[in-house]
Amino acid sequence: MLWTESLAESQVKFMNDIIAQVPEEMGARAAFIKCLQDLADKASSKGFDYYITDLTAGCIHGTDDLLVAQRYAASEDNFVVDVAKNQWIQADLDTEEIMSADE
Repeated sequence: MLWTESLAESQVKFMNDIIAQVPEEMGARAAFIKCLQDLADKASSKGFDYYITDLTAGCIHGTDDLLVAQRYAASEDNFVVDVAKNQWIQADLDTEEIMSADE
């Protein structure tokens, strides 16, 4: 995905104004644009929003659809994690913060 695709038109104009201020000497402007593209590529290669551990099937599913995640969470045979919010969606559709393994 091109770095401009995930931005609003006003944001692209703002970034282009900044890019225009970066000197072209020694490839500085090209390197800056490459950094923007690398950030866009990294963001677009993210995984799913929700991961479902299916104990019955013995596998892990992924989805970006909240309703699908909630449907799986309604069964006690599954564990559903909301990656963006760092929360566990429980069978009663409540959520609970997930603690780091380092804590």
